[in-house]
Amino acid sequence: MLMKRVLGCIRRADERYHMIRPGDRVCVGVSGGKDSLTLLKIL
Repeated sequence: MLMKRVLGCIRRADERYHMIRPGDRVCVGVSGGKDSLTLLKIL
């Protein structure tokens, strides 16, 4: 349930601000903490 809410928030932000577009490359730095691992999983 929480993952769906987080994913929904990220999708809405992306749609609103056009942060990631098709064909874009994204580099993710992961420290091993809960927040960065969640971000990595979602992206």
